[in-house]
Amino acid sequence: MFSWWNNFDTVAVLGTWMQGVASLLCFICVFAAVALLSKGRRLLRLVEEKDRQNETKVKAAEKSAAETLGQLQEARKRVDEIEEQKRLAEMDAEALRKELDRLRRKFTSAQQALKTSTTADGSDSRTLDLEEGSQETLLEPKQVEILVKTLQNGPKGELDIVSLLGNETSLKMAHELRQVLSKQGWMVSQVIESAFSNEPEGIILAVHSKQTAPSYATFLQRAFTTIGLEVSARSVKKYREWSLTLIVGKLEI
Repeated sequence: MFSWWNNFDTVAVLGTWMQGVASLLCFICVFAAVALLSKGRRLLRLVEEKDRQNETKVKAAEKSAAETLGQLQEARKRVDEIEEQKRLAEMDAEALRKELDRLRRKFTSAQQALKTSTTADGSDSRTLDLEEGSQETLLEPKQVEILVKTLQNGPKGELDIVSLLGNETSLKMAHELRQVLSKQGWMVSQVIESAFSNEPEGIILAVHSKQTAPSYATFLQRAFTTIGLEVSARSVKKYREWSLTLIVGKLEI
């Protein structure tokens, strides 16, 4: 069976074949190793490229976050500055309001003293009679009683009063309303007679704007409506903000 093993030529051929197979296997191994090495390098380059891209994205995100944080800090700083300016403005407004009240009281006292002096001389008693109330009043006693009760249960505020220049009825009503409001704790100005290019009708509550209207404006409008007075509201830019002005226009009595 193994007689061919003793044959030199047969063994030589077998050895040649075995060398060829071994060479082929070696070639295959080398080729596979080279292919694996090449693929590994490509994978390594891909991983490095991904790392660089991720690093770039991270840096971009960090930069964006830093910019956003800077913007937030700047916005917060701006808000703080605005709040500080608002606080200072409120302090200034409060100081101006107090000074205005002081000057208004001083002016009222001086004007009342002047009126008293004028009346004592007998030169002009019209305004004093309106302030103290004459026998003939436009407001009925029942209206005054209801208005007083309504005002007693409501807020107090500041009020400027304006009547029509040269209109006795408007002036008289303005003084009667001023007298009632003043006795109920309202800080009211002296009645100012003013000329209008288009004289208003009825009683008007005027504010600078709807947004800056005092909170007690609506209450005063309801109080006047309760006693049968027709009151309308109007925005007039010439009046100062947060102020309320009572305009007594033409009345049908």
